[in-house]
Amino acid sequence: MSDDKVEALRVSFDKLVPCIEKLVVVTGDLAEQHPILLDTLLFSATAMLIPESWILRPLLSLFGFGPFGPVKGSSAAWAQRTFWGAAVKKNSWFSALQRAGMKGTVPRKIIGGIGAGLGFGSGVLC
Repeated sequence: MSDDKVEALRVSFDKLVPCIEKLVVVTGDLAEQHPILLDTLLFSATAMLIPESWILRPLLSLFGFGPFGPVKGSSAAWAQRTFWGAAVKKNSWFSALQRAGMKGTVPRKIIGGIGAGLGFGSGVLC
């Protein structure tokens, strides 16, 4: 790189240093004063970054939500037969799980509900 480009990068980085310092201080204050909130934010950010299919698709297959629908003889097939029969209601919890098993994606509100149910961020598991 030429000296002009290096100097331009140095000037740009010097403008970022105060922002980085402020971010580090705010994060430290948050960790010290609100550790549960920090845990919740970290869990939420992680849940948003990790593809759901890596975790949820294998888990859903354990219950019988396969790529072509509920697997015959599984607990998913039992739940469909018991609660809905052949007609699964649109936007029901079962349709969301069935869609996740087939496509590998789950609406974010399902992940939030699972996290809230498990007690993430509330200190229940700690």
